[in-house]
This record gives sequence, structure tokens and C-alpha cells, in this order.
Amino acid sequence: MIRALLTSPSLLTMLFLLVPLSAMAQIMAETTVAHPSPIIRTELDATSTVPGQPVVLRVTLLVPTWMPKPPTLPSFDLPNLMVLYPERATLPMSTRINRKTWSGISRTYHLYPMAEGNFHLPAQVVLITYADPETRAPIAFEGRTEAMMINARIPDAARDVDPFVAATGLRLIETIDIGIDGDLSNLTAGDAITRQLRVEIEGAAAVMIPPLLNQQVLRGLSSYQRAPHLIDASERSIQSGVRVEEVTYMVEAGGQFALPAAQLRWFNLKTGAIEVARVESVEITAQGPPLSFAKELEYWGESVVRWFLIFISLTILVTGIWRFRRQAMAFYEHQRATHFASEFYAFWYAKRLLKQHRFGAALTETGRWWQLFGSGSRGLPPGLEKAFTTLGSTFYGRNAGAIGPSDETWSATRQALQENRWKTRSEHRQLRKDLLPQLNPTSRSLSQKKPQ
Repeated sequence: MIRALLTSPSLLTMLFLLVPLSAMAQIMAETTVAHPSPIIRTELDATSTVPGQPVVLRVTLLVPTWMPKPPTLPSFDLPNLMVLYPERATLPMSTRINRKTWSGISRTYHLYPMAEGNFHLPAQVVLITYADPETRAPIAFEGRTEAMMINARIPDAARDVDPFVAATGLRLIETIDIGIDGDLSNLTAGDAITRQLRVEIEGAAAVMIPPLLNQQVLRGLSSYQRAPHLIDASERSIQSGVRVEEVTYMVEAGGQFALPAAQLRWFNLKTGAIEVARVESVEITAQGPPLSFAKELEYWGESVVRWFLIFISLTILVTGIWRFRRQAMAFYEHQRATHFASEFYAFWYAKRLLKQHRFGAALTETGRWWQLFGSGSRGLPPGLEKAFTTLGSTFYGRNAGAIGPSDETWSATRQALQENRWKTRSEHRQLRKDLLPQLNPTSRSLSQKKPQ
């Protein structure tokens, strides 16, 4: 029986037809399955912070195969938002998704708000090139990060700290260098003193430390200040920094001198209290004659010249205002009169009266505008006259009521006024264009002129 069925021509034909159909169905099923797209993840460790403290942002890119070339990553550059990258900010990674291994990279950003306020991080374009799972050919993919917001707020307990500095630790170290055998109480003219302030901050970047040694003029000491030196470091995602300021003083004469004190008020994030880091003033005694009369005169002359220049500048300013006040007032009055006599003001005033629902005044000003800047006739154009007639019938017609015209009637009258202005301005432009002579007449136009 089985042998008979196998040798049956109809059964063999059916089997040969079923095999290609099943293979074709498998091919169609494989081609209709879409390859998964890359995944872009954005994660903020916090959405609120205080100015100067970082918010950690991680952007993760995952593809089902691998990336033949590096992707284009966003920068997140915003005003008053500093972006720093920790050590090993970009790392390769892999994970299991739907029982398959995906590979990618993770980029870490440290975002520092430099001021109080809301910082909106818009969605940014990310370009990824990855290998096709079947053909291994490169595929270009364009995605976007998520839009995020960071809120930076100064704590109420630190509102009076200006400039605002928040950290977990801060040290102020002073170093005075006066040479090998130097003595601050026994200096002479020509000796040099180098004063260095080193501020070490923990839990914040060095850029958050304000300047402490301001340039000051001390009679008998000449000062030379170097540019501050900033050092940033990050260990286990904890930011720290150092700011170094240095000033060299040169003794010019004998006497008693005092280098100014310096202090920094800062907010301790651990204790929630305001602390002060301070160094006292430095007393200096120099042996020798005091400042010479010429040197005193130089200091005095610098002050006098400075105040004299300020006085001269103010005198010139006041004299100029007083001298040209009449010309300025005449110019102002001329411009004011020109504005009130202009077509723009006449039209604007008529339209304003219509908005205020003042029928009589609006009709008078509209007639004045049309007579001066329209056709020159006292009668209004047909469309505008019809609109005012309809508007006036609601006041003085047989069917006039106590309510008065509706807002639609007032609006239709203003629209008619606007349309007539457009039409009039267009006609005036065309008239001026027709009256202008040809700048470059052609030979054909010259030959068509009749001889006199």
C-alpha cells in the first residue's frame, strides 16, 4: 500500500510543489524581518544642583554588531554651563538584548552650572555607522538624544556669599619668599618679596575660585602680578582643583608697608555652613631714606592726572549738552512735527479712533487722511464710504438701537480703511514709476522721436 502511494504520480508531483513553496516562504519571512536600529540612551544622575557642582550625564550608544568608525557625539555647550570630561570619559561596552550581544560605547560628561537658573539641554543629533548584521556593509544611522533640564539653585543659607563658592573642602595657603637671608623687618631698597596664595578646593573645579590678590598701588612698593595658574584633577569622579596667585613686590624706599589681607567665604556642602578662609596682612619694614620728593610728586601727579582727566571728560560732556541743547530741541521738534504731519500718523490715528469706537472723530480723521494723502477730494472712495454709511446707520438710522454697532461692523470699517490705504499706496508708487524718465534710452526710442 505504501509503495503504491509513493509510486503514485499525483503524490510525487504534490511533494515537488510543496518543497519550493516552503523554501520560498522561509526566504520571504527572512527578508521581511527588519534589523534592529541602534539604541541611544541618556541618563542624568540628578536634575538639580547648586552652582559649581557637577551633574553627571551619560550617553550610551548600542548597535547590534559593531561600529567600523567612531560616532559623532554631542557637546552640550550652553552659556554659563561648563563641560568637563573625566579620565576615561569614553569607554567601550557590551550588553545582552533579546538574548543577543550588542556592542557600543559610553561617554560621561560632567556638567557644571556656573550661575543660578534653569539649563535646558536640547535634543542633539548623533551620527552612528554600524555593520549590517547580514552583509556586514556599513549602515549610516542618525538619531537624537533626549531633551533634558538641569536646575541650579543657591541654598537659602548661602544667599549672602558673593561670589558663590560651594565645595566639600577648601584650604588657603600663603607663602612668602624673601630670599635666603631675608627678613621682613629689615629690608632695604631693591629687595624683592614674592607673595603666593594657593587655594586648594575639593568637590569643585578650580575655575570656581575667584581672584584674591587684586592689583593695588602701595607707595614705596612696586608690584608685578603673574597670571593665575589653574589646576584641575578628578579621582573616582570627585572633582578637585588648585588656583595659584603670585605677586612680586620690589622695595623702592624705606618705611612701613602692609600687604593687604585676603579672604574667601565659601559654602560647605557637608555641614551646610558658611566658612571663611583668610590670611592676614603682611607687615614689612624697609631701612633707608623715604620716598624722594620726585617719587612723591610722581605718585601725586598720577592721582591728579587721573582726576583731571575725569573732570575734563565731564566738563566736555556737560558743555556739549548745554551748547547744542537748542539744536537738539529744534531737531526734536522738527522730527515731531514731521511725524504728526505724515501719512502714517494720519492713517494710524484714524484707525485708532475706530478701535476706540469713536464714530464722529474717526469719520473726520479719515476724511482728512483721504483729502491730504488720497485723491485730494473731500468725498471718501466708494468702498470706504459704504463702510462708514453702514456704521453710521447703526447710530442714526431708523433701526438704530441702544446697543450700537457690533464689533464685526467696527472691524469691517477698519478693514475697508486698510484696503483703501493699500490701494492708494500702490497707485502712488505706479504713478511715480511712470513719471521717472528712462535712464538709458535705446536707439530705437530715440529714432521714434519726431523732429522738431
